[in-house]
Amino acid sequence: IMSQQITHGGLCQRTKKYLKRTKFLERVGATVEGVKPAELLTIGEMEYGEVYEKYFHRNKSILIRTIKRNSTKRQLFFYHRQCLGNVLQKNSVQWFLVSLGYPEQYSMDDYIDHLAARLCKNEFPHEIGVFLGYPLKDVFGYMGMNSLPHTKTMGWRMYGNTSKSERLYLLFCNARQRACKALYHL
Repeated sequence: IMSQQITHGGLCQRTKKYLKRTKFLERVGATVEGVKPAELLTIGEMEYGEVYEKYFHRNKSILIRTIKRNSTKRQLFFYHRQCLGNVLQKNSVQWFLVSLGYPEQYSMDDYIDHLAARLCKNEFPHEIGVFLGYPLKDVFGYMGMNSLPHTKTMGWRMYGNTSKSERLYLLFCNARQRACKALYHL
């Protein structure tokens, strides 16, 4: 039996596929659950059709935006429309994004377009942390926009008092586990 599972290159194809699928589901799980507003990840071009067909073509609350694409892979922005809208509509978030050149008139689609354009440039837009659901104080801290000290890293760099950030991180983790269990059996 063991010889059937191990191939010349190491893991058998079925095991590799299982590991890829599990990693993917863990990454997008909190977004699927509506707990985390968005996730940015890169997947193989050949996997894209399977991922979309299997998990997302019937789920209207999850939207997928291709950011970059080449012949072998795609960078995708997965987002939960309502959850992301709740984050982006906050006055403090809008003020922050407008200060970075985002449109003054809020529109989720325009904000995502602006983020996508910045992702396609050579300089990485660190404000993406807001879109991914990280607390604004942690995004500010990472960008050097406040004087809070870096206190901890759990999924992202946390600054100042980490109690709210840690609770949010645990929420994301629990949602990922729930979604992974539910989605894996589809």
